[in-house]
This record gives sequence, structure tokens and C-alpha cells, in this order.
Amino acid sequence: MKKIVVPLLIATALITPVHAGSQDAPARIRIERRDLLPEGIEYDGRNDRFLVSSMAQGTVFAVADDGTATPFIEDPDLIASIGLEIDHANGRLLVVNADLAVTGDAQNMGLSQLAIYDLDTGDRLHFVDLGSLLPDVKHFANDVTIDAEGNAYVTDSLAPVIYKVTPDGEGSIFLQDDKLLIDGFGGNGIVYHPDSFLIVGISGVELYKVPLANPASWTVIQTSKVIAADGMLLTPDDSLLVVNNGEIVALSSSDQWTSASVTEEAKRHPASAITLRDDAVYALHPQQNEIVRVRFQ
Repeated sequence: MKKIVVPLLIATALITPVHAGSQDAPARIRIERRDLLPEGIEYDGRNDRFLVSSMAQGTVFAVADDGTATPFIEDPDLIASIGLEIDHANGRLLVVNADLAVTGDAQNMGLSQLAIYDLDTGDRLHFVDLGSLLPDVKHFANDVTIDAEGNAYVTDSLAPVIYKVTPDGEGSIFLQDDKLLIDGFGGNGIVYHPDSFLIVGISGVELYKVPLANPASWTVIQTSKVIAADGMLLTPDDSLLVVNNGEIVALSSSDQWTSASVTEEAKRHPASAITLRDDAVYALHPQQNEIVRVRFQ
């Protein structure tokens, strides 16, 4: 999510390679509902559907290739669903829950919550109030990723913290550091790297590398340009695709993400979230209410 000035995020197409195996996938899907204010997207391969969060309703919708949008998770405790993450190994859907009212109400302390559901049935497995771990500060939970053991890591854009939630639903503070807030805005996109570290977008200006074994030893990833990371996707070939303040960039690293270089970029493409369907990358167009398959020109 971008800095919370106006709670409307516009997303558009990511330009990225599409291989031969994905040629049968649809190029564009127009979502039939107009009242979603969508923010996050995941592709659920086991059920052949996209899952899209809704900042306006909280409900998570299943979107078919013909654009049909069907409520999948209708949980009254979801206020504004933001980041989504599928735990394929354990058949779970992780949903970040926040409250947009925090942006306009000085008395509203906001929310940082993680809801976890069965990927097939939608049954609620856990609902974790992470904001209660750090009281007396404002909260806006933003994005989530999972590691190889099924632990979840959640960013908070208004608090200097990254949370951890175990597969059993036990929440804790994984990292707390005032440097996770820059000009009052903190964690945004987050991905897990299989070499046991997180890559976290902080305040729209930097990428942090956070080792799982010693999170306090985090470092800034030196990049060839300022990376204002919103949605992020780590591809199987270790390329990091980043929604970057009005454009999409692809980053690569030759030193275990101590530093990274931009290898591809697409101008004039503000986006919020991207997902992988087989070997095709899709991006969300909230303003146009579309999901678009993208490729290099």
C-alpha cells in the first residue's frame, strides 16, 4: 500500500515475461463488481481462481476468468482486507486486516490483524490481533508473507514493527525498530526469500534485508535507484518484481541481496499488487476493475 494520504490505490499492468506455457491464460479479466476498492491479489491454482481483497468491504472475493466475482471469505471481523498470501503447502489463505478510518480520525488507533482461513472451504482457522502487542500507537497492517515453516510475517505502515505469527496462530513482535518508520510511515510490501531472510519495503524509499535468525541485524539493500516498494513478487529465478511508485521494476542481485540492480522497468504503471499464475504474471487494475496478464514488449 502507498502512503496513506487518500485511501484509494490505483493499480495497473506489470510488464514481465510470459512464457509459452501460459499462452492459454486470459489476457484481461474485467471484474464484474464495481464496489470492491481492491488492493491485494493471489492466484489459487488448486481451485483455479484469483482471490482479491477489498478495502471497501473486507470481504475476499474469488474471481473467475469470465470476471465473475463471488464472495469467498465473508467474515464480519474483516474491516478492510489488504495484503493476501496463499500458503500452498498447508492449504491456507492469510488475510491482512486494517481500518481505513485511521487516516481521517485522530481518535481511531487503527488495526493490525491477521486472519487465516482454509483455502478450500473458507473456514476461519485463526484471527490474531497483532496491534495489541504494541498498544498506544496507531496501526495499519499492510502486507504478509510466509516462510518455509509456515510462519507469517506482517508489516505495519504506522508502527515501527514487523510481526510474526506461527502456524498455530501465536503472534509476537519479530522486529521493533524506530528506523522502520520514516516520516511516520513504515513497512509496506514484504516477501520471504528461501535463503532465510525477508525483503521489506520501508516507507516508500528503501528495501530492507531482514535475516530470520537475527532480525535486529537488518541492512538496507543498496539499489541503483530509489525503490518505493508496494506489492512485491519473488520469482522462481530469484528476480524481485516490485511495484514502484508509478512504475514496475525487476531487480536482480549477485550478492545475496546485499545490493540489487534494476534489470527491467516499465514507466507510467502505478500498481498495488501482482501475482503468479503458472508462469504468467498478473497485475491488478483497481481503478479499471481489471486483472491483466502482462509481458515485455
